Amino acid sequence: ERQPNTECTSEYMCEVVQTGSEYRCQRKCQYRYDNHHDCNNDHTCMWDPPRETCNKKCHLHESESACDTDGMCQWTIDTQAIDNQQNLPAPECSIRCQFRYNASTWEDCNNDILCEWNNATGICENV
Repeated sequence: ERQPNTECTSEYMCEVVQTGSEYRCQRKCQYRYDNHHDCNNDHTCMWDPPRETCNKKCHLHESESACDTDGMCQWTIDTQAIDNQQNLPAPECSIRCQFRYNASTWEDCNNDILCEWNNATGICENV
């Protein structure tokens, strides 16, 4: 089936999504939801508390540039695999440390090789 790319992407509020071999055009998360409850109940979206907007889930960004423009996301490479000279997984877009962990999960933050707990700010930060 032909991807509805041109018509869909010419609309700034829309994006092409693929489900199996099917492509369809839908509104972007930030134009579909205006509250955290509805946003978080959509498996393709996540709520951005500081900006009070609904965003596409990080792992659904298909490129480094798309990932980097989303304030909740980061482009990551498994540095532990690099250090151990293992077969490297593909880089991926994942949620930033500060949105993954909070004060009750600070130990998990410190156990994540990409993150570090900052006692002064009370925020899990990317290293």
